[in-house]
Formats: sequence, C-alpha cells, structure tokens
Amino acid sequence: MFDWTFEIEVITPLVLSGASQDKSELRPSSIKNLMRFWYRTCFDTSFLNTTLENQIYGSTDNQGKFKPLIKNVRNLIIKGFKKDDFNNNKFTKWVNNEPLNGINYLGFSLEFGENKRSYINPTTTFDLCLKYFGNSEAEKKSILASLWLLIWLGNVGTRSRRGFGSLSITNEPPKDTDGLIFYFNDDISKFDNFFQTNLKLAISWINPQFSRQDFLPQHTALISNQSKIHLWKATFPSWEDAMNYAGIMLQRYRKRYAPDYQEIKDFIHTGRVPKEIEKVAFGLPMPVQYKSLSRIYFISYVQDKLYKELGIKKSTHELDFISERKWDAIKQLKSKWGIETEHLWKRAESYSKAELNGSFAEKIDDEKAHLRRSSPLFIKIIKIKEDVYSTIFVFMPAEFLPEGANVKISAKERKPRLITTDFNAIEKFFLQDAFRNNSIQISF
Repeated sequence: MFDWTFEIEVITPLVLSGASQDKSELRPSSIKNLMRFWYRTCFDTSFLNTTLENQIYGSTDNQGKFKPLIKNVRNLIIKGFKKDDFNNNKFTKWVNNEPLNGINYLGFSLEFGENKRSYINPTTTFDLCLKYFGNSEAEKKSILASLWLLIWLGNVGTRSRRGFGSLSITNEPPKDTDGLIFYFNDDISKFDNFFQTNLKLAISWINPQFSRQDFLPQHTALISNQSKIHLWKATFPSWEDAMNYAGIMLQRYRKRYAPDYQEIKDFIHTGRVPKEIEKVAFGLPMPVQYKSLSRIYFISYVQDKLYKELGIKKSTHELDFISERKWDAIKQLKSKWGIETEHLWKRAESYSKAELNGSFAEKIDDEKAHLRRSSPLFIKIIKIKEDVYSTIFVFMPAEFLPEGANVKISAKERKPRLITTDFNAIEKFFLQDAFRNNSIQISF
C-alpha cells in the first residue's frame, strides 16, 4: 500500500454541495470523480481501457484501488455567493458604455432567481490523503498524474469550467512522487517550463501511447489536434483580479459576437432563421435577452395603454424619454400619467428572449427534451507564489452533440428551428491580439 498527503489551498471560491445545494462542503468523492475525468482526457474513447480504469477508480462491481481522504481542514469559512460583493468599481469595468464584471459573469448562475449557492472561501486549506491499495507502479503513477492534471488544469465543483473551485499545492509534496513535481513557487518566467515538462510527464504516465489526433473524440479530451493550452504571461495581485480579467475578456468577446448577435436578435424580432450560430460552442443551454428589444416592445405597449385608457396618442419619438432601466421607466410613467406599467415591462422582457439548446429533429417541439453541452473551454486560476496569480485557458473540443442532434433556437411565438454550429468562435477567441501578445501556447 502507498499513501501520499498533499496540503491543498482553495484559490477561488469552491462551490461543492451534497444533497443540500445551499451548503458547500469538501467531498472526497468529488475529487476522485474529477481525477477520473482528467484520467480520461488522455484517451480517445476507442483507446480507453475501461477495465484498467475501473480497476483503479472503481465501478458498480468494485470500489477501485485508491481512496481519497480529506483531513485537517483549516481556516474554513463558508459564505453565500452574492454578486453585490463584487459589483463595485474595482471589478466592474465600463467598455463602450456597457458595464462588464468578470467574476459575476463567470459565476452568473450562483445567484440567479431562486438559486443561491454558498462557497468555501479562498485561503481554506486541507490535507488530501490518497491511499493506494495495490502494488502496480503503472497504476500508482496514473493516480498521481490524474491528480496533477486536476490541480494544474482543472477545478472542483459548480462553475469549475469558469474558474471557480481552483486548488493549489501549498508546499513540497512527498518525495515518492517519482519525479512528477506538484509544487511551484518561483518567478512567472520559469513557470511555462515547469508546466510543460510536468504536463507531458503526467500524460505519458496515464497513456504511454498518447498521440494527438485529427478527429474529434466523443468525450472531452486533450487528444485532439485542436486542443489548446494557453498560459497568460501577466500576473495579478489576487485571485479576484485574475478571475475578473479573464471573465471580462470572455464576456466582452461573447456579448456582441458577430454575426450571431444580430442574427439571434432578428429571429426574435422578425422570425428570420439563422443558418448557423457559432457562439453556442461555449456551451448549452444558452439563454439570450436583448434589452434594446425590451424597450422597443415596452414603448409599443405603453402607446396602446395610453390611447385605450386615457385617449392619449403618443408617437415613438415622443416616448423616447423613457429610461432603458426598468424601474426608472416605470416610475417615470407613474409620475407623468399615473399609469401602472410593471406588467408591461415583464411582458416586453418575455418577448425579447431566445434560448438555444441541443435537440433531435423529432423532439424539436418538446420544450422539456433539451440536450445540454458543457463548455469545452476551461478557465484555471493559478497561484504562482504569495500574492502572485495568473490564468491558464484550456480548450478541449469533442463531438458537440450526439449524432443526429443539432442546435435548436426558440423564442416566444416563434417556431423552434434547428441550426448548425462549429468551434470557430472559440478558435477565434484564441486568435485575438490579446492572446497573441500576452499568452504562451503550451505544446504537449
């Protein structure tokens, strides 16, 4: 039997729950499942030895050959995620008269409607003990390599592909890790060599025959030639700054991505069906709402109400004073004409939305038969050393939807339609000048 103990620090808010979604907790089973996920990223489905995988990680017939344990939790603080905590001048940046907030964008679903999640606060530390109950050198190395990939490429918990739940090793690991180095505490200029060297070693331990392929695998994997890993060269003084910067980059890129922005808007407003929407490559479902359409519809409803109830005729131009902000607009109309319009704004909002999901043609009219697709883009916040943080972007494309399925676009009073997509939007994301000038592409 072998065992290793690693001291782990939570770097970014960790949202990890059991049956009670509003209470975060450290769960060894979740770490084991994610180690298994990263083990699989080194294989294509046709070359994955599920018998060996099941021997190591377990199946319905056995518990596997290793067990993770969490011990000695220190500085544990659990908080409720509140967007207002990050909605300030430090994190909200105005770009083209629009407010962008990277942390709230990446964590948008953590406080959304009735969904209010808690998280384990950064600076929480704990000991992760891995106990291996076998005697195979190859299995032992696979376990260590899977943990390395999780620590340096992945995250844990809800919104893990968007930077939440990043972990770091806080000191030199045990000496029996056979040359795979988990700990880094040096200048950022030396990190790419550390990272690339150990990445290649970890992959080779899991799959000695690892080779990049031209085809897309069936599951999320590093094996595709289209896979990319970019290390951001700049550093940040805190995880918040690193995460906010990455989030704003992604938010700004996706917000008005052309031609998708106008084509989805046209579908809502006129019913014209787009042939392809590229930005759904970042993940499904993808809800979309246009505030500009909400205001157009709202003004139209106000015109009808003024004429029917008060006999007042107002042109669109004459109502141009109405605020773009919901509650300001409602107060304006209440003050000027004494009319209640909150229900009209809600109606306008409902007609200014679209949603994109995956669907099979035979189930296109079934509103509950949606196919989800996790994002192939991973954002990883890393701690280089004390008060020095940076970001890794990982792109692992795979077959986007099951064979026979396509992207469905739907909106109120519009017939749902099937359209196509590809990974062009993410490929172009990496072709931006920001990446060319400020990142290092890691070869593996």
